[in-house]
Amino acid sequence: MASDDKGQTQSQRVAKRIRDLIMTGQIEPGARLYEQPLTALTGASRTPVRAALSELANEGMVTYTPNRGYEVRRFTLDDVIDAYRVRAVLEGLACKTAAEIGLRPSAEEALTEAVEAVDAILEPGRLNDGDREAWQRWNVQFHQTIIAASRNANLPKVLAVVTNIPMVSNSMVSWYDFESVRRFHEHHRRVLDMIRRQKPGRAEALMREHIEQASDFIYDIFTGSSSASDGRPPILASSAAAS
Repeated sequence: MASDDKGQTQSQRVAKRIRDLIMTGQIEPGARLYEQPLTALTGASRTPVRAALSELANEGMVTYTPNRGYEVRRFTLDDVIDAYRVRAVLEGLACKTAAEIGLRPSAEEALTEAVEAVDAILEPGRLNDGDREAWQRWNVQFHQTIIAASRNANLPKVLAVVTNIPMVSNSMVSWYDFESVRRFHEHHRRVLDMIRRQKPGRAEALMREHIEQASDFIYDIFTGSSSASDGRPPILASSAAAS
């Protein structure tokens, strides 16, 4: 099967497109996935679409039932919280390792850029149009840079499996009010400081706390005890509704 310039097959590109739509909630939990609409959506023929759906089923993002086809998996709150716990351990390890071996100049530059960019976003004391999306991009850069800085080839692979759940990936931010962004950004600043100072234990503990607090935040949103989601409903299924 032909590959594109980035080494991905067409089915892998289709899988990524569908995965992104699921992760951002544009395709909701429980939605049936039909080949014909997906071919129109992705611009691919049915063969790579079928291969993409099979790949997503192997990942556990969609389920397949004979005579019914593919359906977006419903994740429970417990699924999400458990994934956050694993993510906290893995990204904590990434911070610890990055602090132990030291940052390469390119990694330090990328982390500094992410922190300073969000400083500028927060400087007016409020979030303006487009700031949430920008914060999300810088958040991804911060976390992915630390993972890469650990120079552990297994971490990105394992994290890709763990975070393949809506609301767990660092590419999907569920807090949108100024104070929440400010608080989580301060975590980033402290984590970077500990990595720069090569304090592995403190860097690991801070990252674990950072992700565990994000988990608490998601729990509050889902259970209705937080208004910080700016009215955006969590894209999860209740335990009772989930299969």
